[in-house]
Amino acid sequence: MNKGLIESIIKKYYLSENESVKWVIKDNSLSIDFTSQNKDLIGSIKCNNVGINDCELAIFDTKKLLNLISICSDNLDIYPFSHKSTFNKIHIKDENYESIYHLADPILIKKPGTVNVPKWDVIFNIQNKDILSLLKAKSALSDSNNLLLKVESNLQTNKSNLIFHFGDENGYNNKIMYNIPLQEKYNEISIPFSSNLVGNILKENKDSTSSQISIFEKGLMKMEFKIGDIESTYYIVRLEINN
Repeated sequence: MNKGLIESIIKKYYLSENESVKWVIKDNSLSIDFTSQNKDLIGSIKCNNVGINDCELAIFDTKKLLNLISICSDNLDIYPFSHKSTFNKIHIKDENYESIYHLADPILIKKPGTVNVPKWDVIFNIQNKDILSLLKAKSALSDSNNLLLKVESNLQTNKSNLIFHFGDENGYNNKIMYNIPLQEKYNEISIPFSSNLVGNILKENKDSTSSQISIFEKGLMKMEFKIGDIESTYYIVRLEINN
């Protein structure tokens, strides 16, 4: 297995906080469902052609698993081992290193949440150049967790613009607006989201070859990415702002 591939899969769900998940491998395909600790995010990662036999692996400490993989060379082998029908460890091996990662009891992994998928009010494809530009905006205002997503009318084109508004909209605080022209006319929308969460998702999917965002005006955003055999899906709940 390629080290870069497995690291990419892990980082796309880990996002520096989602430690405990279950890897389900069936028919050479891996699926990982997860929910963030504060339940503002529900997501799934899927990857075909992983080269691992059917199994379910209870990962309790994702960061430690990443650390073990990080010291390996580009080509490594991952072998799950079972004891009394339950997989209890993973051997990670390259030309020089051999590491053992101990798996958790599956009952310790909380069941991921589910999403009642609505009828989306806005659906659009986002380009890689826009993702990189949004990451620059987030980096410039890294101390702020405020992201206001706006859909506004474009009077010149009679279509709509999507505006990513970083920073506090009110007062004299610093702010950055990034505008993406849309190809259709939509109703006006204004929804707050966590810029930290959105920024982490964009960072780990900036290499995607296909990216799409869907917005529900009552406070839900879906972000979908695809590169090679990896598909990532994230449902993000609006940010609750305390006045």
